[in-house]
Amino acid sequence: MHIGRDTLLPKISTTTNKINIMKRLTPNGIKNYLIRNYGEVRHDCQKLRQTCHIISKRYGCKSIEVFHFMIEQTPIPSLYTHSYGFNTRLGREIREEFNDEYYSL
Repeated sequence: MHIGRDTLLPKISTTTNKINIMKRLTPNGIKNYLIRNYGEVRHDCQKLRQTCHIISKRYGCKSIEVFHFMIEQTPIPSLYTHSYGFNTRLGREIREEFNDEYYSL
């Protein structure tokens, strides 16, 4: 039995994981995250942070979860925001309220 060189090397994924862990949601952290994953920032990072905080308090979840829900479509674990990959009524409600809050600031 011959073991080739490739079997001894660890597999390295060539795809990048867009969800990088941020411990706290800050305007600078948001800016760095968006630039690193999308190449540019199109929104006001301070308003994004404030809106994530407002919505998270309203729905009893973490602001970082709201951020990833809005940017990456990541489900919020404590809320039923997705079903079969689509937003539930609650998910659509959160998105609508986020939109209203963001543009009212």
